[in-house]
Amino acid sequence: MDTLPLELLIQVIGFASLDAFKETPLAVHPHLAVPLSHVCRRWRNATLNVSSFWCIVYNWYSRDLVLACLARSRALPLRIRVDLATVDAHQWFIDLLPTTMYRAYSLCIRQLGRCKDPRGMLSKILPALHRPAPCLKEFTIDIDVRNPIFLPIIFSGKTPTLRHLSFRSILWSPGNIFKGLTYLELLSGSRAQCQCLIDVLRSNPLLETLLLSGAFPSTIAAERRIKLPRLRKLDIRDSPWTVVHRFLAQIELPPHCQLVYITGSMAPERNDHVLTSVLPTDLTYLHPFDRPTKLILGAPYTMSLCGSNATSCSTFEIFSSWVLDQQTFFEQSVASLIAISQRGSLMLEDVRELWLGPLGGSHIPAKPVVSPPVEMWAQLFDAMPQLETLAILPGFHFMRPARLRCARA
Repeated sequence: MDTLPLELLIQVIGFASLDAFKETPLAVHPHLAVPLSHVCRRWRNATLNVSSFWCIVYNWYSRDLVLACLARSRALPLRIRVDLATVDAHQWFIDLLPTTMYRAYSLCIRQLGRCKDPRGMLSKILPALHRPAPCLKEFTIDIDVRNPIFLPIIFSGKTPTLRHLSFRSILWSPGNIFKGLTYLELLSGSRAQCQCLIDVLRSNPLLETLLLSGAFPSTIAAERRIKLPRLRKLDIRDSPWTVVHRFLAQIELPPHCQLVYITGSMAPERNDHVLTSVLPTDLTYLHPFDRPTKLILGAPYTMSLCGSNATSCSTFEIFSSWVLDQQTFFEQSVASLIAISQRGSLMLEDVRELWLGPLGGSHIPAKPVVSPPVEMWAQLFDAMPQLETLAILPGFHFMRPARLRCARA
């Protein structure tokens, strides 16, 4: 390693530094630039002179290391992470935080839900959030409490142009106007309605990822439909379909968007309504559902419906908490698909590949499953004239569509 050019040595150290562990909890990987600087004099000089190695500030570092990071990073933007389970052990860091906000590029506040008084803890951090943060691009508050906490106007009313915003159990003031977002995640410990969501979406046409869990969108109809032409993924969880349906009707989803919906609704009484109860009659505004070429229907224990279109590259996934009878799974599935086709909720004319059966492949019912009548299979294949491949996972035998059509004739 001593023979490596300085530029290459710096690259090697950079790969081994903390920046290489972005997705890993910081407490697991302490600041690796410190031990690397102790290898030899050449490594020490290389490490200490590269400011970007010292741009990460974490409250579980020692006070001396944090101060060293602030000094050695010079004027570069900082990635700040705050994991606070107690106040006393890190009061020095809370006092220091306001002085770093003008350099903050990323700010992540976590673990407040483990405190005895999460609201009291957040109030101690608010003085830092009242400071301007012109460089801030990524902002996360993850509290995980049952009742959401209201966040007042922050950043002295001058909200920076964020790209990444993630709030758990946080409701914010309408005075906080977030613009420029490409990633928005709203999670709530309780089903709290987010009245500002429509306004935020309208102000962020460049949004690429939208994740909503328990954060109900506003039920007030928008004056005009919201266009999100760059949206790649929309993930909605823990929200009733009646609310989700109204919300989706206000958004114009692009064809290439991946739509994921996980519902906690109770299972319908009739088998043929297992899927129709969750799909609206009008899907013209939901491009991810538009003429799928591949369908996957099943789950080890609950109903799921996944589909994709090879031309538009759109995908959708619907997962429910409906516990199915494994013996009648195929009868339920086929009946649901027929009902969807007859109702017009999902156009099946272009489906070329159909997978039926429990996803995972290893789950085989203990008792023999009930085979749908041939007439029911025939109805299904009439609704899928382009079907070329039928795959039935463990628990039932394979039958070719051509054979079923002949049997009906």
